[in-house]
Amino acid sequence: MSESQNENSSEKLDWQEFFEKDRFAVENGCRIVEVHPGYSKIELEITPHHYNATGIVQGGALFTLADFAFAVASNAAGDRVVGTSVYMNFFKATRTGVLTAIGKEISRSRKLSTVEVQIFDEENNLIAQFQGNGYILTPPKQ
Repeated sequence: MSESQNENSSEKLDWQEFFEKDRFAVENGCRIVEVHPGYSKIELEITPHHYNATGIVQGGALFTLADFAFAVASNAAGDRVVGTSVYMNFFKATRTGVLTAIGKEISRSRKLSTVEVQIFDEENNLIAQFQGNGYILTPPKQ
């Protein structure tokens, strides 16, 4: 956050600049496709380094994709939101192609954000579903 944003707590985050710093998601291949407040679309092209010992996409790779979609959707309005709890179901194994995560904020109060994320393969099969709850941080005061 720039100094001018710190001086005025009503200023919101620049989501694009903010998420360029998410090294873990970026290094693992997550790419923001679309974002607006309460919504995100993130893609992950599967490569062999995403495989587990059985030759399918490792659950941690799916979790990283879903968690990033949650973070982008909940922070896209410009507030800083940090995860407090998540729940994830895995429905179908996958090995190749591009996975798409769609994050939709389903509830938001003054201090809490809840985002549902669905992950689809290229044939639009539901691979996994994730729900994340986040705490909305108060901007720093000067």
